[in-house]
Amino acid sequence: MTGAGTAGSAGVYLRPAGVPDERADAVRAILTELWGGPVTVMPAGAASAAIAAALRAGGGLAFHSSGTTNASTCAVFDAATRRRHVAAVLATVGLTDDLTWCAMPAPGYAYGLSIVETHAAAGIEVTFLPRQDQARQLATFAATARWPLGLYLTPQALPVLLAAGLPAEAVRRVVVAGGRLSDAGARALTARFPGVDLTNMYGQAELGPRIATWRGPAAEFVAGDVGQPLPGVGITITPRADVGAGADVVPPVPPAPGAPGRILVTSQLAATFLIKDPAAGPQPQPATVDTGDLGRYDERGHLIHCGRGDHILNVAGTKVDVEEMRRTLEEALQPIAVRIAHRPALVAGDVVPMVQVVAAAEAPLHARDVRRALHGTVGSIAALCDVRVVEALTVGESGK
Repeated sequence: MTGAGTAGSAGVYLRPAGVPDERADAVRAILTELWGGPVTVMPAGAASAAIAAALRAGGGLAFHSSGTTNASTCAVFDAATRRRHVAAVLATVGLTDDLTWCAMPAPGYAYGLSIVETHAAAGIEVTFLPRQDQARQLATFAATARWPLGLYLTPQALPVLLAAGLPAEAVRRVVVAGGRLSDAGARALTARFPGVDLTNMYGQAELGPRIATWRGPAAEFVAGDVGQPLPGVGITITPRADVGAGADVVPPVPPAPGAPGRILVTSQLAATFLIKDPAAGPQPQPATVDTGDLGRYDERGHLIHCGRGDHILNVAGTKVDVEEMRRTLEEALQPIAVRIAHRPALVAGDVVPMVQVVAAAEAPLHARDVRRALHGTVGSIAALCDVRVVEALTVGESGK
């Protein structure tokens, strides 16, 4: 199912492969009414050039979140918000035309769409790598490109960059979003590309998709540091764990150093509407959004992202905190990357944690090392985890 083209289109809807026809049809009908005109529907997996051409027509934009932290939601943006978002990113990322820019995220989701739009606005070319065999694709691209490179990636793709065999002088800038970059990952990046300039961004698809940005030498990076909010974005921290639907009435907490609390965001870059269930229709975005994440401010006024606030799994009748598991592995083993997902167990209501770890080259790991580290945190539950030490993390259509 596709639209008839962008001519006369009131906006563009990027549809992931996993969205069934009936749901996509219902979303398009909602968007047609919201935007007051025909909607161009494109697969989220379309080529970046085709997506860029569709977006040039202006109008509204709707796309789905990756669904890695919650159920996938369709975020709906009007044209004015799109323009504010582009201006805010350009004001903070610092695009220059003295680099050869390359992007590893998929162009049809929040991170990739932001790259498409900001580069188009800046008039700076960017090449999106095909999703298959990206280490080889990156090596081939670098061999023919004018160095140095500016690379966009997710933390999940960092092992791919490190495995591509690029010369140390090939990469000058790395821009990261879409997950948590570990200390060990930043150190490996610095060792492979000395002096590399790192940008670490925090965002959620429904909120812009950028919230805050840190930039500096990769050697100075501290895990979780996402720096300062973008223009038009306000961030407060609340110790309340029961914010929920009442987030828009929580009084702001000044940005002072302190213990982690829930990250609340007000943003001029946020989606106008959310479509979680087409049968329920479009829902206005709350004035203040509880991100579901934990964070704190440090003494410099930087926002430190401390992980998700609601990642609790039921494993063999025991409540297990996924964020605590991740922190344990990062601190004890210093891996390049960690991914913890889950699948249903044989017992109804229970799940099995699926733990993937990418080891640093200088510190190889085995599954028994991972289980031993987890045992100190979750005890015998460690034996029930599906643990795999891999060269690269498994990612979905969105690249996350």
